[in-house]
Amino acid sequence: MKIEKKHSKTFATEDTILSATLAQNDEVVLVMSNGDVVRYNFVTDETHTVSTLKDSMGYTDGGFDLTSPISIYTLDDIIVVVNDFTRHGYIFNPTQKYRLHLWRGEYYAKITKYPIALYKDAQQVPHLIYANDWNQVHIMNLNTRQILTAAKSLIEQNAEEEHIEFYKTHEESNKLAWPSSYDYFYGGLSVSPDNKYFTSAGWVWGSFDCCNTYEIEDFIKNNRISDIYTAGGEHVDRPVCWIDNNTIAITYDPYAEGDEEATKDSLKEIHLYHIENNSSTLIEKIQIQRQDIEYTKMYFDTTLNSFILLSKSGEITVISKSGEIVLQHDDINVTTYNTATNQALVHGDKTIAICTLSE
Repeated sequence: MKIEKKHSKTFATEDTILSATLAQNDEVVLVMSNGDVVRYNFVTDETHTVSTLKDSMGYTDGGFDLTSPISIYTLDDIIVVVNDFTRHGYIFNPTQKYRLHLWRGEYYAKITKYPIALYKDAQQVPHLIYANDWNQVHIMNLNTRQILTAAKSLIEQNAEEEHIEFYKTHEESNKLAWPSSYDYFYGGLSVSPDNKYFTSAGWVWGSFDCCNTYEIEDFIKNNRISDIYTAGGEHVDRPVCWIDNNTIAITYDPYAEGDEEATKDSLKEIHLYHIENNSSTLIEKIQIQRQDIEYTKMYFDTTLNSFILLSKSGEITVISKSGEIVLQHDDINVTTYNTATNQALVHGDKTIAICTLSE
């Protein structure tokens, strides 16, 4: 396995690159320090300013913060830019000619990544899944801007029946109104390859990581919330990714989880969960065959049949499905990987580069 630089570009500008992501093949989207959202194509060497993150509206918390971590999401020509750990974001839809402000609730936003995911339905209509508050996400049709889940309740499916059944064997010490609202912090979102499910790498009080999965059609049509508990554990913000239409990969640290006989030298793992019939089943544990691997992001490349792990420092590690380290590169700052184009993005203050992985 090797990584090779395919394109590189240094911008002759006083502004710096705050955030960048891979969009379509050989194309990137950048957020610049002046607030501009820019598309750059390596093949044509063309730069196009899409819009700006600056806003004439005044917000009590200051609005979008260019000094706070920023994530960019793309689907065709649609761009979504959000502050990861504050409240604001924007949708840019050039085809429909609009710029739409997103604004989630502030409750624990500083430690909960802004939940965002883009997908197309069976009719190829683009949709956005996005947070409105800590325990509420909506789904919007991006062609019409209609919120398809506007009437969705914050009460879970069968909440009344479960409440009654629980208190048949437990004393009700506090007399609270019931059923209670959904008690879950949505986190980073990802959509299954067939666009049937989305999963949330969120958390619950304790505090504990809690990965829940939702069927998109049911989420839109069902007035109640019906989740599929997928996995959980110590609150370590574990990376999550889909490897096929029904399988989710979740990283796991036996020592952090307090597994019996686990030590600091225990190998970290990737656990595979199969989603079917509204349930999640652990089907495989993959040991990563090096103890010192650090990572904050994980992807699965179906072409390479391997996991791509990225660390905070930009180190890229490629791991086979057997856990073997097939590539580890620590002298470039890889910030994101695109499984659709099989390209890695490297960027500095004024320079961006695309690298490719190959056998």
